Amino acid sequence: MTDPFAYTLNNGTYGTVYYGMCEATDGGYWAFGYGNNGSYNIALVTKWAMDGTHEWTRTYGSSSDYGYYWNGIGTDDGGVIAVGYTRSYGPYAGTNYSWIASKISSSGSVVWTTVWGGGSANNYAYSIDESADGNFIALGRTYGFGPGTGVANYTLTKITPTGSILFNKVYGGIDYDYG
Repeated sequence: MTDPFAYTLNNGTYGTVYYGMCEATDGGYWAFGYGNNGSYNIALVTKWAMDGTHEWTRTYGSSSDYGYYWNGIGTDDGGVIAVGYTRSYGPYAGTNYSWIASKISSSGSVVWTTVWGGGSANNYAYSIDESADGNFIALGRTYGFGPGTGVANYTLTKITPTGSILFNKVYGGIDYDYG
């Protein structure tokens, strides 16, 4: 299969890596990962139809810094919320990774983006699910917060359907704890 994203980045010289996928509300599929532009890995989302036909692939964030979408969940309006980590947004853009969640419409437009993190350490989001109250809960990792600051602690972050953070809890001990 020809990689549709590779063609858009330097005529197929560089490839695509997908980390996760989920079913779309229209029966199609979403995939999350990054594409490389020759210098940086850039977060991307791909949408396929139910029969596997490629509909579109879009990149998100800066083309001159790193970003990754790790996973996502389809939303009732046909869009998706993608989570991952980026150096393109947040208080320490360009130096450290921030946890990121982005609501993306069915046509690939960004509806909202929320970032969390800071300090002199990296923060990541790896998975997301819908909670019973209609909000969303994301699992991730931080090196900048918690009892083992400087080592990995895991995070549980609850966000609204509009991207507001309701809470962010950090768990772990003095050794490495991954979420």
